[in-house]
This record gives sequence, structure tokens and C-alpha cells, in this order.
Amino acid sequence: SRAASDERISLVIDHEQHVREKEERIAMSNDNNTKKPGPEGSLDKLGWSETFQDICRFAFSLGGPERILRSGSLSVEEGLFQRNYLYSRGRTIAAGTSEVQRNIIAERVLGLPREEKRKR
Repeated sequence: SRAASDERISLVIDHEQHVREKEERIAMSNDNNTKKPGPEGSLDKLGWSETFQDICRFAFSLGGPERILRSGSLSVEEGLFQRNYLYSRGRTIAAGTSEVQRNIIAERVLGLPREEKRKR
């Protein structure tokens, strides 16, 4: 429905703005880039990779079956939405999996104890 789409757009935009503001606060706390990168970078990686994935998933969901077409008269932007959606999935792995980023944040930023290794 139109109302659900409008609400989802609002949530995606709000989340993107929150991630951007958090990134700016972290950048401003680094006086003239004199500090070495720390675990706070995991907040950026996790926030941006998952936000980008949400945006791409939402954009992909707005269209009909033609969103999956890469070429032809019915394709939309020559498969742009499909490419971005698939790229966004890979980006969460390339940036270090979201699970790894969450563990870094938990242990190094929040000071939580390490997760116990599971026996195989």
C-alpha cells in the first residue's frame, strides 16, 4: 500500500541520517586525523553496509518482476536495482561480516566480555 511504502521510505531515510550523524561525530572526535583508526570504525562499517542493504532491498521491492530483468525493453535501468541489491549483500561481507563487526563493537567499544568459542 501507499501508506506502508511512505512509512518505509521515512524509516530508511531516518536510519540513513542517523548513521551519517554518528559517522560525523566519530570523525569530529578525531582531531585533524591524528588518532589511529580504532574499533569505532566497526560502527561505520556495520551502519553503512546494513543501511545500504536496506535501501537497496526497499528500492528493489518497489517494482514488479521487471526489477529482476537485466536487459530488454522491460528492464529498469538495465538491471540497476538488481545489481545494487546483490552488491549490497556482498558489501556486508567485504566490509567484514556484520557478525564480526558486532563482536568488535561489543568487546572493544562497549567493553563486554568475549564470546565463548563454541565446541565443534
